[in-house]
Amino acid sequence: MGTISQIDRLNPISVSGEKQMKIQNVRTCLILVLTAIACQPQPQIEIQATPLGESQAEQGGVVAYSHEDLVKEFYQMWIDYANQTGNPLVDELYKTGDYLTENGIARLEANKTADGWMADPVMCAQDVPQSVEVEASSVDGERANVRMLTAWGTRLGIDLVQVKGIWKIEAITCLGR
Repeated sequence: MGTISQIDRLNPISVSGEKQMKIQNVRTCLILVLTAIACQPQPQIEIQATPLGESQAEQGGVVAYSHEDLVKEFYQMWIDYANQTGNPLVDELYKTGDYLTENGIARLEANKTADGWMADPVMCAQDVPQSVEVEASSVDGERANVRMLTAWGTRLGIDLVQVKGIWKIEAITCLGR
């Protein structure tokens, strides 16, 4: 009659050899199906930057994002990309969307050496912190400044300008601790 599993021994209902074989076949199939499902490759997370300038322009030129919101969104995108996708500097994430002015992009790229990036000029560190928060901000006409604080205690100064009513990052300055 074959070997009865421990589960079948605990089952008070008597099962014939043929039924036991069918039950074993069903269990084997279920195990194979569950194993196949568990071994499926996990979906890749793809983060696409929202071109803020375009979305703001579509709203009739009305500034849809405050200077603080733009900075928070940029830094959250940067952190998410670093944690889920790859190196935001090497992949030139700073060129996506409409977060930085041309001058802002040039200032970041000025930090790149022949050997590549020595540190992340966006985070003022070699690693990416888990979070950043707005410490202070101010607006003076078409210029604004946002001071950010990383989870490590590093302070960042982000200078913004309005270009056709849209806030953009002009410069990022490492302010230390």
